[in-house]
Amino acid sequence: LGQFEGPLHLGPHINAETIKALGFDTVFSNALTGYNVGAAVGGSDINPYDKSEGEIQRFCQSYMTELSKYVGPEQDLPTMGMGFGEKEVGYMFGQYKRISMNFTGGARPFLSGASVFSTAPGYAVAH
Repeated sequence: LGQFEGPLHLGPHINAETIKALGFDTVFSNALTGYNVGAAVGGSDINPYDKSEGEIQRFCQSYMTELSKYVGPEQDLPTMGMGFGEKEVGYMFGQYKRISMNFTGGARPFLSGASVFSTAPGYAVAH
């Protein structure tokens, strides 16, 4: 199928229903932008706002250790989502570089061209 792109979300509000709804939204968002990518969404119900910097770093590294077999420049491109910003992407990418044997460099392998925002857009609004 090709690459998939979508955000990762962190927060106490994240559950299976939220991930399904955000995944549905991401399918249409990626389709409307014209980028030739599929859609994927993920996350955890950890609350990043009441954790120390070290706890967030360790969580992101552990999360990437498990996620590393499913992501990469040719597979899945995780992007920023609610509670998951540039700092968390940096922690995860650092772990990915440590454990991945197929990373050869390149610009922004996780924050691909479709993700030019420095913050997540949040929940969608229909009007």
